[in-house]
Amino acid sequence: FRNPPSIMNVLRPTVRDAELEIEAVIDHLFYHANTPAFLARWLIQRFVTSNPSPTYVLAVATAFSEGAFNGTRHSGKYGDLGASVAAVLLHAEARSIVLDLAPTHGKSQEPLLKMTTFMRAMEMQPVDDREVDLQGLAQRIGMEPYKSETVFNFYQSDHQPDGPLSLTSRYAPEMQLLNTPYLVNFLNGMTSLVRYGLTKCRHGFGTDAGSTRCGDVDDQRHRIDALLTWTPADNNAESVVDELSLLLTADKLHPTARQAIIAAYEDALATDSVLAA
Repeated sequence: FRNPPSIMNVLRPTVRDAELEIEAVIDHLFYHANTPAFLARWLIQRFVTSNPSPTYVLAVATAFSEGAFNGTRHSGKYGDLGASVAAVLLHAEARSIVLDLAPTHGKSQEPLLKMTTFMRAMEMQPVDDREVDLQGLAQRIGMEPYKSETVFNFYQSDHQPDGPLSLTSRYAPEMQLLNTPYLVNFLNGMTSLVRYGLTKCRHGFGTDAGSTRCGDVDDQRHRIDALLTWTPADNNAESVVDELSLLLTADKLHPTARQAIIAAYEDALATDSVLAA
């Protein structure tokens, strides 16, 4: 600003004046007319879909402003995040089965969340109570805990990939990380995780310590920091795939993909039961 507003006396500044000026700025931003809709869109993008309808955004923004949603009163005050999240998750657009078939509904999951979600679903357990540490992921998959270069996340909220999405003015923020090097590194890391557990060896996501002993990872299981301990309730191929579909895709696995995975599982089981497991 050329002449920025100031509450403080520049000749005799005090701590109290500084605190009041900061509070005034925060209140101005918090109560700005654009804040409810801005936060509503961001919350919806992170939890449900990258392309919410104006009606959906308005419902969440209203819940933020009024502290209530769908007849349920939360705090009843402006700035209620509880009511906002309730609106995000319980709005009809978030729960509609019909919209699951829409090509622009939903969101792409960030690679780091894909990995940690998989680890949790597959019941990963540390070996010998080791501390699980994920190093160097920013250079490999574009994300790493506490390593964002800016306060605006690892990708831009208004990113539009080239092609049909940009031509139709649609957004897919997380797909900004979907380039060839990151994708190849992610696939290699996940393959290593499934075959060996969490290790730096074989292009895995584990720590660097002792990675020179990777020749022993196949036979001696050296340099493995954690193992996937999940076991299926039934060894029948269809039951196994259905259980994995529930754990990893919320039971939304496409029928064609399901049949392909069942066939691959049965082939692997016939030749190598360890590989299938």
